[in-house]
Amino acid sequence: MYLILYIVDRMKMTQISNRFSSISSVDQINEKQTKSAASLPTTVPIIRPERFITVLKHYYNGFKLLCIETTIAIRLLRQILDGHNLTRCERKQFTRTAADLFRLVSFSVFIIVPFMQF
Repeated sequence: MYLILYIVDRMKMTQISNRFSSISSVDQINEKQTKSAASLPTTVPIIRPERFITVLKHYYNGFKLLCIETTIAIRLLRQILDGHNLTRCERKQFTRTAADLFRLVSFSVFIIVPFMQF
């Protein structure tokens, strides 16, 4: 396995070195970069409304499902605190929902803190 990765890596390195061996000086590299940068289109990419709407629906459905699962997890937590045992399916769902909420809280720090500067 490692031998195959090594061979593939060596092949990539030889291809890269072959590309740069044809260029003799730094000035030629700079000229090629400026020509390629000049040939790029300067238009702003257009956001398609259909794609935007499908993304909004995706996030809406995801948050709706998270709210439903959170209410179920709260009910399961009450059962645990009352001393009842959970079935395997309920325990898996409770664990999955708790993990989702912990991930959301830890990620929300990266969203909220930059906006607190305003």
